[in-house]
Amino acid sequence: MAIKQGELFRQLEEDDLNDRMLWSLSESPADLPGFVMPDERRGIVIDISDKERLRQDFIPVTDRHQQLLETSAAWPVGKLANWLDRSFAHPDLTEAETGIYLTRVVGGLTDKSKFTLEALTAHRHRLAKAVEEKIKTIRAVARKAAMETFLIPDASSPVFVTAAATFTFNPNKYPYTDRYQGLPFTRHYYEVVGDLKGEGEEYQCARVIDSLEQVDFWVRNIEREPDASFWIQTSSDRFYPDFVCKLKNGKVLVVEYKGGDRATNEDTKEKERLGELWQARSDGQCVFVMVKTPNELGKIQTAAKAACPAS
Repeated sequence: MAIKQGELFRQLEEDDLNDRMLWSLSESPADLPGFVMPDERRGIVIDISDKERLRQDFIPVTDRHQQLLETSAAWPVGKLANWLDRSFAHPDLTEAETGIYLTRVVGGLTDKSKFTLEALTAHRHRLAKAVEEKIKTIRAVARKAAMETFLIPDASSPVFVTAAATFTFNPNKYPYTDRYQGLPFTRHYYEVVGDLKGEGEEYQCARVIDSLEQVDFWVRNIEREPDASFWIQTSSDRFYPDFVCKLKNGKVLVVEYKGGDRATNEDTKEKERLGELWQARSDGQCVFVMVKTPNELGKIQTAAKAACPAS
């Protein structure tokens, strides 16, 4: 997917989302509802869950460690906020923004949650991790909002799918990690099929694709290889669909398989919307299919026949 810059088209990338992010950290919520302190008998490890929620796991600590924590001298709010500001990387934020926000965080913990500055100073490393994760969550929300401006379904969307911004697979560059060792495929673009197991639901997808007479050739798309693979920018990362197919009439069919355990999560929903937008903006030249269960494998054949009916 591309955006227009002057008279030129270029691929939609992460920086385009950053340019559209309308957020102010200094005005964002500064509460840390999941932040707690260890008691006299137990310590606590704060981590972030897969649902972006703070999670606490209590662990024993020695009396010696507890005594060291209890004897830490309190830092003034400004000094503690300044230390927190330098405890983790945030190149997209100014010191003015983080300074105001972190002062609000410390103030909220002392005024509303009744933590003492002595305790916050003693547990500043734990506090820094909690603050870093909170800022990540705020940033992620802002990025999702920015992505929504690209996902407008009507003609006002700034996204284009055009031959002027086309990715081409390099016949001499296919940076797979693991080599497929099973029964041969007849239509794969490269001699080697990379990062595909000889069993399972993705393998069944590949078998269906390889059997289609509408398919001229196909590629097992390799993840995390932006220079050698086809990808679409998401609000948090790059989406590398599992299979990219060239149909005999020149159209492109892209297939993504999502197992039942991932079929309804937010990441999958965003990828499906992006794939559908990519198809809608291609003027009939691109087709996107997301398969969520083995029973839906027939969707691939149906889409290929509809896109390339003469074969």
